[in-house]
Amino acid sequence: MHLSLYFPSLSDWGGMFVYVLGNPDLFIRQSTVMTGAIGLLAATLTYSWRPRFLTRFLEAVTPTLIVILVIFSLGSLALSIEIWLRFHDSLPYECGVQLVSGAGHFVLGTVLIRALWPWVGRVSRRSWIKARLAGGVYWSLQVSLIEPEWFSFQGQRALILGVFWIGMIIYFILNYDCWRALNGQKSLFGPLPREVEEG
Repeated sequence: MHLSLYFPSLSDWGGMFVYVLGNPDLFIRQSTVMTGAIGLLAATLTYSWRPRFLTRFLEAVTPTLIVILVIFSLGSLALSIEIWLRFHDSLPYECGVQLVSGAGHFVLGTVLIRALWPWVGRVSRRSWIKARLAGGVYWSLQVSLIEPEWFSFQGQRALILGVFWIGMIIYFILNYDCWRALNGQKSLFGPLPREVEEG
């Protein structure tokens, strides 16, 4: 694989940003709408008046929403960078547009995570483990049922799906290991951390 030193200039970024705004249907898919809408609704409720039952609901679901948004942000950015690195020599403009789209997804996810952050201080370690499990299940179902079209860019669908599922398997194993450690069981990868043993 050959990598040139080319990187989009400010004018390139501007042109690609305008193109993304003018053609949102090419980049805003079901997964973006679903994930962004859920996060936006939760963030709006965070800073508005709400009944007490909604407060309890937000406290329960916010950790899972944050995990979903972290995977959404980093995954979108990572995929756009991978596409740019592999194909920008032959398709510079298309790859640049995808890079802008990935950066936009990353910014959206980051803003929503920051809006939900006030609830994080109240979350226990056990709740985070459950949230990571729920977030992983969400994205496993999302990719299985509504596969992002950019996974198939330039015929790399098999590669991207393979990386995704291997990553998810590792993700679930590590989360399970955290659950074992929290319950005083031996880690799958070695002895328990000292603070767990002493606890």
